[in-house]
Amino acid sequence: QKSLPAMPSTGETDKATAKELKRLRSLPENRVCPNCLKEDGLGFGSVCVAFGTFICSDCKSAHQSFSHRCKSVQMSNWTMDEVKALDEQNGGGNSAAKRKYLARLKETDTRPKEDSSLEAKKRFIERAYVSLRWLAEPGEEATASPSSPATSEAPLNEEAKIEKKRSGSRSRKSSRSE
Repeated sequence: QKSLPAMPSTGETDKATAKELKRLRSLPENRVCPNCLKEDGLGFGSVCVAFGTFICSDCKSAHQSFSHRCKSVQMSNWTMDEVKALDEQNGGGNSAAKRKYLARLKETDTRPKEDSSLEAKKRFIERAYVSLRWLAEPGEEATASPSSPATSEAPLNEEAKIEKKRSGSRSRKSSRSE
């Protein structure tokens, strides 16, 4: 999960930040929920900040059930650093998340549809973002531009967690085969 800089305690989203958020929200890849593939012509009103994705309201609820931080595009205050983290060149956005967290998802894997139950969406979110079942192997994911200095520490922490999960699952697998 990415951690983003704290929001200032006062004020509203400035016009330049709101304009950039609107631009990112309306990109074609960000108008399709990366989890259930629901489409929205204007772009979704929710962002899963933890994974930098624009998501439908049902998948927002599913993410929140795992305490993944989500924000409203229109009702929340946003900093430019938070919005920049949603840009694909900084590792954010739906395409980047699919390349990283859903890289090994197969056609035969169960994926929720737009009209699937909330429970089905929760199961998918758990497998994709908690258990990291379909996570890209190191080097498998297309490399993104380096993070901005304000957020450069977060990806390293996330990568360390992912590597720890990977090595733990490898050692469990090898002990089973002995």
